[in-house]
Amino acid sequence: MVPPGQPITPLRLFADLSRSGSFAARLLLIAGMFGVFFFLTQFLQRVMGFSPLRAGVAFLPLTVVLYAMSRAAPRLMPRLGAKPLMIAGMLPAIASMAWLSRVSPATGYWSGVFGPMVLPGIGMGLVFVPLTTASLAGVAPADSGAASSMVNVMQQVGGALGLAVLVAVYGTASRNAARHPLPGLTAAAQAQHVLAHGMAAAFLLAAILDLCSLVLIITLIRTRKLAPDRATARREQEPAVAS
Repeated sequence: MVPPGQPITPLRLFADLSRSGSFAARLLLIAGMFGVFFFLTQFLQRVMGFSPLRAGVAFLPLTVVLYAMSRAAPRLMPRLGAKPLMIAGMLPAIASMAWLSRVSPATGYWSGVFGPMVLPGIGMGLVFVPLTTASLAGVAPADSGAASSMVNVMQQVGGALGLAVLVAVYGTASRNAARHPLPGLTAAAQAQHVLAHGMAAAFLLAAILDLCSLVLIITLIRTRKLAPDRATARREQEPAVAS
């Protein structure tokens, strides 16, 4: 229990610049990544015509790669270091969002969706274990519970706020596309164009959010070549899926 008069989250947790940077980087990363799960599901079903079951199966590459990379990350950290591993993971995550920002009604699964599904699996699998380690490094035993809770809070808040912002951008871009219809399209084709245009704008913003997360990792986070503890590794086996 928290003693009377003391905050649940002590502000001294944020005094360390590297730890605060890791919290903010996680929030932005999750905010951008939620575009994959929400908008790509909509794209597969409403633009490409996948059934819900087929759309779920289409996400298997992301799940499999994410699981494999999150298992490999704890073994790579002692060799490469936490910060280089985070930077290496952010690059495919950003590339995935930038790739998806080019979606259109003509996009095919293998040519324009499969690759962007594999890349965030690689990126998130590499990033989350060392990012969690950076968030908990140097925390006093009395504050370990609060610091661990902040990791989860940043993940949940990032998802909620990120999705809200991305949906707002999608709505604005879709309305603009609807006001300027392309000549020669049927009503059904125009509707798909509007959907794809809005989703592409949302994915572009997601890429920018992930790029901001990378900047925070490079400029603020300071780490050493330390292997994560077993509890951290277990918590981060499937970080995004749990969200």
